[in-house]
Amino acid sequence: MAVVHYSIEQSVAEISITNPPVNCLGHQVRLELSQALEAADLDPAVVAVVLMGDDKAFSAGADLNEFDTPQGFAEPTLQKALFQQIEAMDKPVVAAIRGSALGGGCELALGCHYRIADDSAQIGFPEITLGLIPGAGGTQRLPRAAGLEQALNMMLKGNPISAREALEAGIVDELIEGDLRTGARAYAIKAATLRPMPLLRNKRISHRNAAGFLDFVRRSTKSERNGSPGAIPLIDALTAATTLSFDRGMAVESDLFHKLAASMDAQSYRHLFMASRMAGRLPCNSAFKALQSSAVIGAGTMGTGIAICLIDAGLSVRLMDANPQTLEKAEASIRRHYQTQFERKTISPDQLAQSLSCLQIVSRYEDIADVDIAIEAVFEDMSIKLDVIKSLDAVLRIDAVLATNTSALDVNQLARATSRPGSFLGLHFFSPANVMKLVEVIRGELTDTSVLEVSLSLIRKMKKVAVIAGVCDGFIGNRIVSQYVRQAMLLLEEGALPWAVDQALERWGMAMGPFRMLDLVGNEIPWAGRKLRYEKYPDEVRTELADKLCQNGWFGQKTGKGWYRYATGAKNGVPNPEVVTMIEDFLAASGRVKRSISPAEIVDRCIYALVNEGASVLSEGVAERASDIDLVLVTGYGFPRKKGGPMFYAERTGMVNVVRQIRRFAAGVSADAKFWTPHPMLIQMAGSGAGYPKPQAGGAN
Repeated sequence: MAVVHYSIEQSVAEISITNPPVNCLGHQVRLELSQALEAADLDPAVVAVVLMGDDKAFSAGADLNEFDTPQGFAEPTLQKALFQQIEAMDKPVVAAIRGSALGGGCELALGCHYRIADDSAQIGFPEITLGLIPGAGGTQRLPRAAGLEQALNMMLKGNPISAREALEAGIVDELIEGDLRTGARAYAIKAATLRPMPLLRNKRISHRNAAGFLDFVRRSTKSERNGSPGAIPLIDALTAATTLSFDRGMAVESDLFHKLAASMDAQSYRHLFMASRMAGRLPCNSAFKALQSSAVIGAGTMGTGIAICLIDAGLSVRLMDANPQTLEKAEASIRRHYQTQFERKTISPDQLAQSLSCLQIVSRYEDIADVDIAIEAVFEDMSIKLDVIKSLDAVLRIDAVLATNTSALDVNQLARATSRPGSFLGLHFFSPANVMKLVEVIRGELTDTSVLEVSLSLIRKMKKVAVIAGVCDGFIGNRIVSQYVRQAMLLLEEGALPWAVDQALERWGMAMGPFRMLDLVGNEIPWAGRKLRYEKYPDEVRTELADKLCQNGWFGQKTGKGWYRYATGAKNGVPNPEVVTMIEDFLAASGRVKRSISPAEIVDRCIYALVNEGASVLSEGVAERASDIDLVLVTGYGFPRKKGGPMFYAERTGMVNVVRQIRRFAAGVSADAKFWTPHPMLIQMAGSGAGYPKPQAGGAN
């Protein structure tokens, strides 16, 4: 089936790309596009060409499914064959932009003689979010069209701009009102009478002090700890644009792009992008009614954040709490949130009014009886949640969705307390809910597929990442991270100091070391979870020092003392000398000898704990795919994006090496042999060279 369509109307050749869903520029598209351009060039009846997409998009750029295959860079490429074709033509080529023109799609438009757009156009270069830079002339043409600073901002931030902004920047030549196709044809006929035809390659870049400006940006960018691997190469490519000829600048861009694309950092970014596209997708398409009204029960920090998310998704929200003061505080917080957005000019006065009108404060269960979805967000206690869920079940419509926001409790047990287990599921938001992008969508053993699907759709409307998880202690994220933290704690019992563990992992790339994180969230929270695990898994090796810390009441920032000490009001702590004494006393009492533990061992011990437990989560079907685990750890727990997630990192490290190191830990000084038995999945991968197993039909359960 053709993906590029060619027709002639009033002496104008119309070339339209129809490659759903977003007209990516895969090899077949490029091939047919080249053929269509040649047909227009050779036809004496054609005076001009209009290049456009379909009703949804001009083009969202390269097809990432082809990126690491020979087809990805097979001729005809944009930067060579297609742009050379356009530049050699004596007939104007007009890019008519509707919807997205992103990345390679934007480069294609910039390679044309003229660019027009309607109000729906969104124009930009998101490559930086993939760890890349534009690779088909974007770094050379955009600064010639829009100026150096505008080009840098667009490509370094990765955010698209509107058609109106593109017109003001000089990227678009004219905005078309009414039918874009008709307007484009008229524009092309007029352009056919004009000579010489403009090419951005011939335009000079004007900037008062390009070298100084780019040098300042380079220094600032280098100081960013977790910046995109594409940031410095992007600045280098723009430097080439300002100092070299167009063709030499193109050569520099191409070299930088291909080196970057082959790097582990950029591969990790691409892996996570593809993971986000696959996560939370079901193989079927059940018919379901869109959710319009909602209720949140529990107006604490989490409930307040969830209410904001629901409002942002376009739903009306009824917020309920047993404590009137808590409700009053939550309402003020939500109003302040949207007022701040308005003051920052991120929403209009109409949007401010609309958002605030969606919120209603209620005090009785009867007041929420007719909503489409109710989410309980009360304290993380099974008995409390059961009481709330039973009350909700008694009043809600039979076709309403009932969800629990829990980070670890048994969703199946909660579902069995209702008369609607098929309409019940877990939605694990991360705090603060209106900021954090990740939501674990917990599929109970009886959750209907249609309920799961409508909930996933809701999460996507919130512009969040939805990952489907099965039911187990801690689901995907908390279950896996608990082993990471546990190994960090056990390292102390061999003589490591908390700040040495934190420094090793932070230098490796973790956003925050485990002991800083524990002091931030409160050491009493994992302590409560450990006490439950001690009852459930009596043979598991205990973390005695962590328990001793909590028995002393050293819960972290909130008490002024934890693994670190905190001055009044301070968020950053200093090493707690009493912890050193506690560790030394423990070693002496237990007869253990303190040993030297290298940063490399600390990192391997903690990161491979994630990998080994991740293999268990994957084999049990709690996670659908290894990339879901990576997405959860990067999006919700500060795992470095440049490493791609623990499962991706282990695969790239080499599973033979990973399994060998895990076996060394099993025979170590303080062997936790049961945990450090390599999971059979990892052993099989090490022996066969195969990748992680693919998801089975039916998903997590």
